[in-house]
Amino acid sequence: MEALAVSLPKFAGTYAVLGAMSDGNFGQHLSHTDSLYFTVTVFSTVGFGDITARTPGARLVVTGQMIADLVVLGVAVRSSWARSAATVPDVRRRRARGVAPERCGNAAGFAGARGAPAWWAEASASRTRGAHGERP
Repeated sequence: MEALAVSLPKFAGTYAVLGAMSDGNFGQHLSHTDSLYFTVTVFSTVGFGDITARTPGARLVVTGQMIADLVVLGVAVRSSWARSAATVPDVRRRRARGVAPERCGNAAGFAGARGAPAWWAEASASRTRGAHGERP
């Protein structure tokens, strides 16, 4: 997310400079607000069409932003996925060692674990009983 916070203002500044160099780059003069608006519109892939890149140079810069945005988004999704996937083996290792549910942050699936509270063991036992209280 830091890359996004750095790249959006840089692209907005670049668009402001391109807009100031020639009205032909974007079909109109771009203020700083217009440049930021265009940058966020490109990043979010909304593309309203009210501001468009018209010259080859402006189109190359916009294309560069699109590619950079996809890379930033891909890195963010990958790191998020890696963080969430890294916690699954840790929980499995804790289950294998019999760590109490309250120490793992998730009580699901810890029936009969050493150190589990009495209410947990009773609740687990009642789930394994049949309709008339008999054990399977």
